[in-house]
Amino acid sequence: MNLWFRLLVMLLTLPLRGRMQPMGTASLTMTVMPTDLDLNGHVNNGRFLTLADVARMDYVLRSGVACVAWAERALPARLQHSVELRRSLI
Repeated sequence: MNLWFRLLVMLLTLPLRGRMQPMGTASLTMTVMPTDLDLNGHVNNGRFLTLADVARMDYVLRSGVACVAWAERALPARLQHSVELRRSLI
């Protein structure tokens, strides 16, 4: 449920963050909630990539790529991910 809330917050605050260049760098700050943690008290890779999807949606909407993709009826493709965490998120 909190992922829907994060997506809604991202969509509602989208106009406040403004537009960006298609090849620019985007940053979206999110707080780790207790529901994001597994039994060991860590964010697992599945949850991390789900949170990254919210940030990716922010990038696609702010850069204008979504409008072009919608006009061309294109769908995004994600081929491979590599996740390396430098420190614990708790």
